[in-house]
Amino acid sequence: MPVVESTEVDKLQRRLEREQSLRLAAEQYAEDRMRELYKRQRELELLRVITTSANEASVDIVPPLCVALDAICHHLGWPLGHAWLVEDGELASSGAWSSDVPEEFGELVEITGALRLAVGVGFAGAAARSGQPMWVRDISRDPQFVRGKTDAFGVRAMMSLPVLLGSQTVMVLEFFSPLALEPDARLVEIAYDVVTPLARLIERKLAHDLLLQHSRMKSEFLANMSHEIRTPMTAVLGYADLLLDHDLSPSDRVSYIQTIRRNGEHLLAVLNDILDLSKIEAGKMTVEAEPCSPAQIAVDVASLMRVRAHSKGLRFDFRFQSALPETIRSDATRLRQILMNLVGNAIKFTQRGRVSVEVMWSAPALRFRIRDEGIGMSAEQMARLFRPFAQADSSTTRRFGGSGLGLAICRRLAEMLGGNIAVDSELGRGSTFTLELHVGALDGVPMLEDLSEACSSSSNTTQRRPAIKSKLSGRVLLAEDGADNQVLVSTILRRAGADVAIVDNGVRAVEAALAALAEGHPFGLILMDMQMPELDGYGATATLRGRGYHGPIVALTAHAMSWDRDRCIAAGCTDYLTKPIQRALLLSTVSHYLDQPTAPPPEPTDGPLTSDMADDEDMAELVEQFVATVPERIGALRAASVTGDRVCLARLAHQLKGAAGGYGFPRISESAAALEAACRTDDPARIAETLDEVVRLMGRTQTAAKAATERSR
Repeated sequence: MPVVESTEVDKLQRRLEREQSLRLAAEQYAEDRMRELYKRQRELELLRVITTSANEASVDIVPPLCVALDAICHHLGWPLGHAWLVEDGELASSGAWSSDVPEEFGELVEITGALRLAVGVGFAGAAARSGQPMWVRDISRDPQFVRGKTDAFGVRAMMSLPVLLGSQTVMVLEFFSPLALEPDARLVEIAYDVVTPLARLIERKLAHDLLLQHSRMKSEFLANMSHEIRTPMTAVLGYADLLLDHDLSPSDRVSYIQTIRRNGEHLLAVLNDILDLSKIEAGKMTVEAEPCSPAQIAVDVASLMRVRAHSKGLRFDFRFQSALPETIRSDATRLRQILMNLVGNAIKFTQRGRVSVEVMWSAPALRFRIRDEGIGMSAEQMARLFRPFAQADSSTTRRFGGSGLGLAICRRLAEMLGGNIAVDSELGRGSTFTLELHVGALDGVPMLEDLSEACSSSSNTTQRRPAIKSKLSGRVLLAEDGADNQVLVSTILRRAGADVAIVDNGVRAVEAALAALAEGHPFGLILMDMQMPELDGYGATATLRGRGYHGPIVALTAHAMSWDRDRCIAAGCTDYLTKPIQRALLLSTVSHYLDQPTAPPPEPTDGPLTSDMADDEDMAELVEQFVATVPERIGALRAASVTGDRVCLARLAHQLKGAAGGYGFPRISESAAALEAACRTDDPARIAETLDEVVRLMGRTQTAAKAATERSR
């Protein structure tokens, strides 16, 4: 029997022990790995539950929050979870708790539901401020827990998890345990990761709340507008019916007419407010920077508002608190509009007592301070004061009326003028509005000392309107399809002495204007309604300009936005008036153009433009056909320019380039090519310049055709 040496036995024994140790290690690794995989699977399941709950949630966020709190509590092994919402710098309970709240935690739930915490106060508030998770081993030993004695609540460990939307904390989740537990970084990391999808809940809630707010504001605005429009409209229609009574005395008739006019002006003011705000919102409102007198503007406003204040039995005080610059560079119209609104509001919301206006200069700012002893406002009312369509509250609207647009417009205008509006108010004690304008350097501008309302109103006349001539002399063509407007405008002009001819569409306007020109008695002015049947005012104006008509054409339109004016001018109009017609402005505008001598059409510097094929008998008829299409082509080019359709304008220019070249008009062809190239740029000035050149050259072909016709006769 062979003998095995002891050393061999030892080696074998050690080998077996190593193999057994490796096997045990492998088994332990496999067990740990399986445990880790199971753990990770639970984490992924937790994340799936929360994500699904967040994605499928409706606007009510409490049910999905409860699902998420249950899932996290189950994963952590903690019995209680709760969610705070963070709004306006405060934490308020969402009402969402994990289900099956242990009985011993009932008092904690009750106190938390009625509590509001400022951001930074308490553990939840600290997590909201820092945006970082917090773990407290034993809150019973920490004075930062602000909800009372923890012994009564039965809680010890606490974890707070902020939920971020971007960089802003919108929610804080908190979890409680009856045991004092050491912080576990792994648990915090897991919980912090899985709550991220809950931000989508808050995002949807915020979007929904915003939609509700906008819908509510729109409904309130429409209700206010309905009242603001229907009330004066009822008066207009009612008093118009009364005027039909043939037995009315002259004094009653005048009184009714004045009532109709007053209510009509109120309607116009409401519409102007809406238009002003829409211009500002669209970025289309512009302000001027022209020399104007702040003292004179203030005096003008005071003189108008004093009458209104005295009619309510109010005392009205106006004074200059310091010397003022003689002139500043600003927009006098917009500054006057702001002051009229602020002083008008002070009078409207004051039932008894005093309204005062103070003007002062404190370099580099000009200040207008309007004080009243009216109803005043609370801090909450002041917070929403400058929002569009909002007054202090709905009861204010019902009591005092108004669209709620004025102050929103005033603040925007003040900002555009380089200033701002501040308000200080106390409920029941009155309000003070301060308009402050930073007007820049005043080098060389004299300061006016010892100002008073009387001397300002008598000495400064820079902003006065020119007098309107009482009599007009000249022929006016009124192109207007509305019968009522035909009667109104023609009556105003005829009573002032003008000779008025009326047509009801653009085609007849073109025919009448060209016929009068051919007879040698052109109209001194055309008033062109821009919305008419058959051919609108834009097309009629473009056609007239294309046929060489150089007389003044003033647009009449109910479209009162700044881009509407630009569209009229681009079509070839000389000036622009808006409806409803203002008698004084109509007469001053008509007087201005009728007083100007009618200038003959400018002679081309190098004579009529004729075709290179003019002597080719075979091409003469074709050239004549091309020349006959020139007015239509000009109208199409103008229309594309007016609508801003550069693609269409480029296509028309391309077609004209080929046609003009083919019919022997190389200069038109070259100019059309330049217009086509300009349309591919972002340079409106270049497009307008090249278009004008094309139209000018095409207009000269008309002159040449007419001359040729006359020679053939």
